[in-house]
Amino acid sequence: MILAERLGKNPQERKTLEEVARTAPGNLTRERIRQREQRLLTLLAQALIHGRQRRLGVYFHPSFTKYWHDAANWFGQKRQVTFWEFIEGLSAAWEVSPQRLVEHLPLILAVLTQKATMPEGMRDQMKLAPHVIGKLSDESLIDEIGMLSLGKTGVFLEARGIRTIGNLLESIRKGAAPPAKSSHGRVIYRSMHALARSASTLGKIDWATYASQMGSPSLPSRVSKEPPEFLERLAESLEEIIEVNQLSMRATQIFRLRIAVPRSKRLTLAQTAEKLDTHGPTVKREESIFLGALNDFLVEQDFTHSRATYTKEFLQFWQDASIAFRQSEGNFGVFCDRLAEQWEIAVPLLADPAETLWAVLSEYPRGRPRKPKASVRVEAIARAPTHVAEGGVVMLRGFRTVH
Repeated sequence: MILAERLGKNPQERKTLEEVARTAPGNLTRERIRQREQRLLTLLAQALIHGRQRRLGVYFHPSFTKYWHDAANWFGQKRQVTFWEFIEGLSAAWEVSPQRLVEHLPLILAVLTQKATMPEGMRDQMKLAPHVIGKLSDESLIDEIGMLSLGKTGVFLEARGIRTIGNLLESIRKGAAPPAKSSHGRVIYRSMHALARSASTLGKIDWATYASQMGSPSLPSRVSKEPPEFLERLAESLEEIIEVNQLSMRATQIFRLRIAVPRSKRLTLAQTAEKLDTHGPTVKREESIFLGALNDFLVEQDFTHSRATYTKEFLQFWQDASIAFRQSEGNFGVFCDRLAEQWEIAVPLLADPAETLWAVLSEYPRGRPRKPKASVRVEAIARAPTHVAEGGVVMLRGFRTVH
């Protein structure tokens, strides 16, 4: 019962000592089960690693004990290794994939460490292990961490040179990621669990599933398949994004009065301020905030601070518009011509929505060229020293001779 219900199960699935005591034959206490569990682990380590099988009363075939001897030889005299060094070392010693190891990791760890329990940090790493070591496709590994819902943690990681999902996975494997119980660690672990559950068998990430796992909506709620649909729903879609992300107090109202309308009907800053009972500079500041955020989400595809993810179709339309914008070199007429040609539509269909597209692409209503993106936001943050993740050390007690 101890072997099946405790040592062979993941920590979150194990029966407690009390539960085993209640269902075991005889009137046993929790402490008695704990003592028997420890004795079983000691005897297993003696039998499998050191060949002392008499006290256990069971003799293992040499083809089975060979794997445990190989593990002992691989790790040599090391007293401790990091969790991920243990996974990778054992994978090499036994010539099996890390994924196969993870299926039986609780029992393997229990025997080699002679401990049924493990630190909370290691339990977190065990829960994450099947996901982190499951191979993502090369395409997914080079995706920037801006694709993940990380908030300020994304800026924290970028400042430490972690810019792709592959970089992030590697930092977790090396124990250089923030501890699971830290504020940044909680964000990372939650996002990685969601990421793993969103990966297909081919290792490709389904971002709609990721958004669902993170509890984030996928926007816009109405998907447009063709350019005319996209243009017709453009203002509605952007307004939905602004509202979900709560970009500023008056963002939705300012968007309706100044961005979602053609220039001929657009209110000035002063008129908008009067209508909203505020000041012109306040209107301009809020306008800059939400236009910058929309540009980050839709043009740069940096979702670090986004409360939603966005459909592939919607983002593709924005990538098309971004190409036309760059080719136009600040000329609105050329922009409309290039985009109409790219989407194979008549220029008049772009007349009003092109004003809105231009505002987001340039981060300013038509009339001023786009300013360069600020690329120094993460460089101002000092680098922090790397560290071994909390609870990420495996004490290889089972390799020691037990007298």
